[in-house]
Amino acid sequence: SSLRKLVLLGCSRLSTTTITHCLQNLPALEYFALKLVTVDELRSNFVLSLSLPPRLAVFKLQVLNAWYAIPLREEERGLCDAIESVVLLRDAPLHHVCVCFRTQLMVEDGRQERWARIARDRGIRLTVGPWEGDMADGM
Repeated sequence: SSLRKLVLLGCSRLSTTTITHCLQNLPALEYFALKLVTVDELRSNFVLSLSLPPRLAVFKLQVLNAWYAIPLREEERGLCDAIESVVLLRDAPLHHVCVCFRTQLMVEDGRQERWARIARDRGIRLTVGPWEGDMADGM
């Protein structure tokens, strides 16, 4: 419960339900980075279902499909919607938000431009695209 930094890269066998339960029990979390490789599972919208810890300053999420998997576009769209409402628009703005989703999701309904505007207005540093090579950044 006292963990301050959680970095999970290349997770393909970790269920989103497990991620949800984990995040709900980390009230001191300041840095969260997850690179999730989906196969057939995005059952739990862990972003929407959690109350972000008040000390969270950095949120990084990258969602990829395994090359042989059927794209889970609706579930990914739900994660995007949750990021906007729960992460970008939360009362206490984060310092840095990094997201990487398929291009189609970022351009639909002007999502990427809207997120950039929200981030600029709220003083959040927003990075869109792959971020795993920059793991030291943000803390």
